[in-house]
This record gives sequence, C-alpha cells and structure tokens, in this order.
Amino acid sequence: MIKKEVTKVLFISSLISIKSGVPAKVHNRLKHLNASGIDVKFLPIHPIAIYGNKFNDYLYDEYDENKFFHDVLTNKSLLYRIFYKIYRKYLYIKTIRCCKCDVIYFRYDHFIPILFSRKPYIIEHNTMEMEEFKTKNNKTIIFKEMILGRLLRKRAAGIIGVTPEIIEYEKKKYNLDLPSFNYSNTFDASDLKLKKEGLNGNKIIIFVGLIGVWHGLDRMIKAFQSDDLKDFKLVIVGDGEAKDDLIKLAKSSNLEKNVLFLGPMYGEELEKIMYEADLAVGSLAIHRKGLTQASPLKVRHYLAMGIPTINAFDDPDLPKSLPFILNLPANDDPVDARIVREYYDKIMSYRNICEDIKKFARENLTEEAIASRFKSFLIEVVNRDI
Repeated sequence: MIKKEVTKVLFISSLISIKSGVPAKVHNRLKHLNASGIDVKFLPIHPIAIYGNKFNDYLYDEYDENKFFHDVLTNKSLLYRIFYKIYRKYLYIKTIRCCKCDVIYFRYDHFIPILFSRKPYIIEHNTMEMEEFKTKNNKTIIFKEMILGRLLRKRAAGIIGVTPEIIEYEKKKYNLDLPSFNYSNTFDASDLKLKKEGLNGNKIIIFVGLIGVWHGLDRMIKAFQSDDLKDFKLVIVGDGEAKDDLIKLAKSSNLEKNVLFLGPMYGEELEKIMYEADLAVGSLAIHRKGLTQASPLKVRHYLAMGIPTINAFDDPDLPKSLPFILNLPANDDPVDARIVREYYDKIMSYRNICEDIKKFARENLTEEAIASRFKSFLIEVVNRDI
C-alpha cells in the first residue's frame, strides 16, 4: 500500500492573550513548519486584529476576520451578538468540513466545530487540563472538560504533548491508543534585539509571564525575608490571577522595596528590563497542577537571552547537570535564600556564562530540529487506518 504524504496542514488555535507567550509560540511554529516544507495555514478561533499583520502570511484563505467576528468588531445589539455567535459556529464548521488539507493540528480548547472535521486531527496539550482547571475551582469549565474534553480526545487521530509526562497522562486517563509526539516549547532567538554579553552584578532576579499560583512566586517572595537576599530585588513582569495575593504578601512582609511589580511589558521594553537581570525564575510550583515535568516558554526566552534560571521541575530538554540552571525542590516551602545567594555568587565567577547559555539554547531549544522530525509523525497519523 502506498503511503499518503502530508503537504498541507490546517493549524487551529486560540492565542489566549497578548499578555501570554502563546502568540509568539504559535507564530514561531507556523514559521518553522512552513520552512520545513509543509504548507501550514492558520485558522484562529478568536480575533487577531490586535496583533496587526503578524499572522497575515499564514492565515487560511477562507478566513475573513470581518466575517467571522463581525459582532465583536461592530457595536451591535445584544440579540444580534447572540445570533452571530451561533452563526460563527456554523462558519467554523463549514470551513473545517471543507478544508483543503491532509491533517488538522489543533491546539487544545473547548472548540466544538473541530468535531465536524472530515480530516484527521491531532491535539496539542500544554498541560494536564483537568488538573489545572481543578486548581481554579471553576465548576463550569470542569463540567465542560468532563463532557466535551473526552469527546474531543476520542475523535482525535494523534497526541502532541510539550512533555512526555503530559502524553502519558492523556493516554492513561482517557485510555487512548494513538500516535504521539513530544513537541517541546521553543523560542525564536532571531526575534530578540538584546542578548546579554555578561552578568551585570545588579542582583536583580526577574520573572516574566502570566502570574499563576503554579509559578510559586510566593515561595520566592518568602525567601526575601532572609538577610541572604536583603540587597537583591525580585522584579515581577506580568499580570494574572495570583498577582493581588503576591502584592499583599510582599506588603505584609515589608518587602515593597525588594519586590517590584511592573505589569505586562512587551518587545524591546521587556528586553531592556530582562537585560538588567542576573537571574530569572521559571516555575517553582508546577506540582500544584499535578505536574512534575514542564517546558515553559518563559524559560526558553530567558536562556535565549543568556540569563541563568531557577526552576523547580523536570524539563526534559534541560539536563540536571547544566551549570546555568538552579534546580530547587518541588514543594510549597519558602525557597532557601542561602542556596540562591550561593548560586548567585557561583555564577558571577563563571566566565562566558551568557555565551554558553545562548549557545546551548541555539543548539537545543530551537524549532528547526523538531520541525523536521514532526513531518514523520504527521505521515504516521494520516496513514494510521490504511
């Protein structure tokens, strides 16, 4: 039997929020999958006008934002908007059923129209969704995940996970016998205007991203109560559901001068702040989502810039022996300030540390190598039932 080839892919995704790293990840993936020889087109499931023309080169031919989101882009009545939401579902169903592609790449969401696809679809999972939803205690979304989540997975033809742990979780929890692919998060360093040439000695520790409880910034703030970090600053760049509690914690601990909240920042403005940092925080409480493994975008961003990083999880792409990663225990205890201070003193004496970090990121955390292997997985998916 002659195997089917894969030449065209429809990529369906929400971009979640301009405050997250997801838009950059999606753009990076579209760029490099197309560069690998696959014709990948993007069908967004939320308006993308806020991103300007960033995604224009990759948009699916049948996607017209003014048509799909006419109700959102115009000031119409409530009744009109309710009707149009139903009509939008029809537009997506029609587009997906008639799509000219070999396979659909679907970044997981509670998106009903994908169930009407005539083409095989694969689902990308970036977390253990149910475990994360439970931490938010949102009964509506948990109920949707219980019903719709199972149905979406049962119709899928393949699984993508950003870590092997997530793939195994999906297979075991939903009893799935499907082809799978570990597609770790990557970062496109070519987008950076600034990269560190050396550590500044500013004693600034930075965190960048959506501020969730699983990042464990409470653990780091509590560490600043120690004299070991009294002359350090923790700069938190971003917004999120845990921010208010962290501000209260810093205030009650009399750490307002040491812990600074700058709000969301982007582009060169963000890079300038990151450039001043000597250390960066990845995630310190990923276990609160039931995970032991992760491959955060923010960590790839730090390393691409040449910043040593503090983590408290297993990243399959980062060997434990790397001298520019401080691996802490995954628990809810305050971070040991003495360990952080000793690590800081150690990396300050490491010659060419920033160059070594950037070299490692360039050779191990880019999209090119993974994209070339991904096509073989797609071919396996489309030929599964032959």
